[in-house]
Amino acid sequence: QMLSLLAGLWACPYPARSGTAPSLRQISHAVRVACQSLEVPGDMWLEPEDAAFVAARAIAALAASDLGGEAELPQLPPQGEYRFPAANTPEAMAAATSDRFGAVEEAAHAGDALAMHTLGLLHYSGVGGASWDERESAYWHAAAAAAGNVEALATLGGCVRRGVGALPDEPTGVAIIEACAAAGSPVGLVKLGVLHEEGE
Repeated sequence: QMLSLLAGLWACPYPARSGTAPSLRQISHAVRVACQSLEVPGDMWLEPEDAAFVAARAIAALAASDLGGEAELPQLPPQGEYRFPAANTPEAMAAATSDRFGAVEEAAHAGDALAMHTLGLLHYSGVGGASWDERESAYWHAAAAAAGNVEALATLGGCVRRGVGALPDEPTGVAIIEACAAAGSPVGLVKLGVLHEEGE
């Protein structure tokens, strides 16, 4: 049932003036540029609420513009979660999953957007050696979104929509989720399906 709902949502038009949804590449670039405009001291975190707010504004401006081509934009950075090495035995799998936090922490602190998004997910669930900390989770999703990870941006939209690890701002969260879904983000599509399922 959820798959048929998501398939229908995939085809729904995005209500942009141009009649076309911004692409993942356009959203990624616009959000990176918008987040770079925030003045965050080097030893401080990008606040999830600030990142979500400027991301939603950047996406709205993008959607209201003539989207044009993508040729002048940088390539879309890798999207999604960190890719862990394969574990071929049950023992190796148990060892690999018990300390996923340790395996990605250094890469996340070095700016790897996949690792940042993964740390956010680990903190949200309190698994893989990470402490359960919704605020820390939202910080990592904001950092990954600011680095161009649209899957992390869709997750951040969910955080601010529900007030999980961030101050609640439902309109901003919904706008981010809808834009990410319209661009084809798998996480955005799932979160949009949840919105529809909840009647929002």
